[in-house]
Amino acid sequence: MGMHGGVAEHYRVPLDSIEPHATTLDYIVGATTGCLTGTFGGMLAALGQPTEDGALTSEAEGDIVVEDGVLRIARIRVTFRLRPAKGISPEKIRRAHERHHRFCLVARFIGGCIDITTDLEFI
Repeated sequence: MGMHGGVAEHYRVPLDSIEPHATTLDYIVGATTGCLTGTFGGMLAALGQPTEDGALTSEAEGDIVVEDGVLRIARIRVTFRLRPAKGISPEKIRRAHERHHRFCLVARFIGGCIDITTDLEFI
């Protein structure tokens, strides 16, 4: 575990005195993204939609706020990019996207504390 950027600044650690490393906050955003991606990917696989070789990718961003002097993740935004296979209904893909968060363990666990949104882009 480490710190970087705004986290180091918050704790008044000079940036030139550390080697930047991921923080626990980064790991929470990453775990959420990984779980959501795996859950959505599993639902897509059930439809016959391939997800390997770059057919499904995800990218996330977490918004960190200071609340009562403590850093907190306020929002996690995940963007999925999907290359749909021929013969797979875009409507079924959208329906899977609308439902997948309900089946993601991490999103269910932290969703009451952190606003989690996902977007789907077809490529």
